[in-house]
Amino acid sequence: MELTIVFFNFLPVVFIFILGAIIGSFVNAQVGRWGTNRFSQKRSQCDVCGSVLTWKELVPLASFLIQKGRCKTCCSRMSWRYFLVELITGLLFVAVALTSIYLWQALLSYMIVMLLVAIGLYDYDHQLIPHELVWPFKLLALGLLFLPNGTAFQFPQVIDLLAGPILASFFWIIWLISRGAWMGFADGTLALGIGWVLGLQKGITALLFSFWIGALISLLLLAWVKLASRSEKLSFKSEVPFGPFLICGFVLVWVFNINLVSWYL
Repeated sequence: MELTIVFFNFLPVVFIFILGAIIGSFVNAQVGRWGTNRFSQKRSQCDVCGSVLTWKELVPLASFLIQKGRCKTCCSRMSWRYFLVELITGLLFVAVALTSIYLWQALLSYMIVMLLVAIGLYDYDHQLIPHELVWPFKLLALGLLFLPNGTAFQFPQVIDLLAGPILASFFWIIWLISRGAWMGFADGTLALGIGWVLGLQKGITALLFSFWIGALISLLLLAWVKLASRSEKLSFKSEVPFGPFLICGFVLVWVFNINLVSWYL
């Protein structure tokens, strides 16, 4: 009996994970096509041979593993990005389901996850955070702030409203001083939504994590370039966009409820 109860309690988690993986696959495909001549195409195709992929080749996670990361037609290698994005999105959907108390909270959180995945991927590809994605994230973050109990409308505390602008102002000042050379304006807009979702203390924690992660990745990339004896120069802004680091820091704090500021105080 206990095993049966555990099994049926586990089924919704599996369903949510699969749903998240499907959405991650869709977001990844759309971001990859955005701004290219492939954006209007209706069917997914192999990037190398151009063959139209069948449904058997588009099953999230499973198709990549079964085909051993290769195209079924031309046997060219597929990027691990497809598998990782589907896996991470599925796990984030499960995390939202396990941490959300109310339905509206979960629905807004799912939309936030979708936008953040898209923002991170696009910034990674183009070193640019599109306003078409960061504005909806900002509005959803503000909406989540006004619905803390899921159904009843509540006016948040002043510090909760100021958390977003305080975090954003840090990046906007850097953007203004450097005239966009050190940090993009949209990074501040992304931090604005992060502050509204997490609050001031957890928002600061997310920024700390993002800088630590960014520094670690940058050092590893610089070491790789040096060891590989590559001649090209690696600049933090052009080669390592900060948006994905911001999102990683946000996710760590959001999922694991980390607050370094309160620990320090």
